[in-house]
Amino acid sequence: MEPFLEINEKCIDKTDCFTTKNGRNELCSIMVCPPTGEDYWSFRVKLCKDQAVLGFPKYGLVGVGMALEENGNTNLPLHSPFTAEENAENIADHIKCNKKYKSITRKMIVDAIILIDKGARQAGLLK
Repeated sequence: MEPFLEINEKCIDKTDCFTTKNGRNELCSIMVCPPTGEDYWSFRVKLCKDQAVLGFPKYGLVGVGMALEENGNTNLPLHSPFTAEENAENIADHIKCNKKYKSITRKMIVDAIILIDKGARQAGLLK
């Protein structure tokens, strides 16, 4: 299967940010993420029938992770100072534990992340 980037234009960052003052009269901000679910992705590259690498809104950034995760604490944000290749290598090492199938290679994950990075840059989400 040749990887290609899908875009879900319905999924935008709906993170709420509240600013208030604490007991010492200092400004504090609290960010609240909206409910997430199966369609909470902005960019998707399918790797096989039910597994994909996703790019999704994450507190004003673009998070990257696997669609089906045993460990939900493995997604990471794309970092704009890095190249697409640097982002892909770093994130792939972090999320590969959730690949689910032996047929999914590290190269497939890296290539998918590069597509998501390029899509995020074209959408103006990364500089």
